[in-house]
Amino acid sequence: MRVVVDGKPQLELTAAHERGIRPMREVASVEGAVLSPDEATQAYATQQKTLFVILGAIVLVLTTSLSLLAAPQDQALVLAVIAAANLALWVFFYVILRRRMAAWNAALAQRSLGLPPAGTRVRIDAMGLTVDDRLLERAALRIDQVELSEHRARGVSIFLIERLSLATASEVVVLDSAMIGNGRLLTGNVWRRLQGT
Repeated sequence: MRVVVDGKPQLELTAAHERGIRPMREVASVEGAVLSPDEATQAYATQQKTLFVILGAIVLVLTTSLSLLAAPQDQALVLAVIAAANLALWVFFYVILRRRMAAWNAALAQRSLGLPPAGTRVRIDAMGLTVDDRLLERAALRIDQVELSEHRARGVSIFLIERLSLATASEVVVLDSAMIGNGRLLTGNVWRRLQGT
């Protein structure tokens, strides 16, 4: 099996990689549809915007609550400082969102390579992997390549499965977590079933 972490080929899948792969909840059956590049871009943008709105709202509520602790004669100044700080935070979020979308768009062509056509239904269950109406039995599948992204939190590496290339005797099936509806759960369950974890 070939292993790629953050775009860099690795010699092998190490124990540290395996320990750090974020476990997905195991479900009996997971189904998704391959998204078009436009649909995947829209889903990614919505996810990122939602994240920033939630973070911004939390900060706004906390800072506004803290302003209530100020002395009455200082509240106007404190509210003005808080408003300026929150505005700066939203500008920062906007810049980060633009950078993430630019990186997404630059990688979109690569992420689309090898995928089944848009709209293709993909399902993993106890029988195996079903792509449209073709059942690829679990015993006939092997992971040819896994692409991971590394995220560090408090000195601990967490790896997310971004892309799997699965091989049978006659074909290769590519699954990308961002290019398939329900993709993160689908690729995670394919990994669990084929790796026996």
